[in-house]
Amino acid sequence: MIIACDSNKKYVRADEANKRNNYFCPGCHEKVILKNGEVKQKHFSHCAGAACVTFTENESMQHLSGKLQLASKLQYYGDVQIEAVLPEIQQRPDILLIHNHKRIAIEYQCSPISQKKLDMRNKGYFAENIHVIWDFRANLF
Repeated sequence: MIIACDSNKKYVRADEANKRNNYFCPGCHEKVILKNGEVKQKHFSHCAGAACVTFTENESMQHLSGKLQLASKLQYYGDVQIEAVLPEIQQRPDILLIHNHKRIAIEYQCSPISQKKLDMRNKGYFAENIHVIWDFRANLF
């Protein structure tokens, strides 16, 4: 995962994190480890045996870089959170923008998604009065 929370519960990107600090999973709140190898990008990883189901998926470089670029551009329009955890609907949009007291979920979709899954996510956002914008890469829908 590229995002974790620090001890003040503030989101921290892996590329901005310091190995001397403690970080926690935004989903399960368990301690995570900052990893920085020569082959893989800097990221956080759960400790061995962690049972988190929220932040277990791998992320492609296309998805990661696109998401970070979007977040960088959107910061001029309000508060931007990457991978914000929405426990009330058990979802985490790629980007959550808070603009004029409105929440906008931005989904940067780089892998195939079914109509059923798309409808389920939209239903969750609608239930929480969150506007949603989907950005589909290639022919994935």
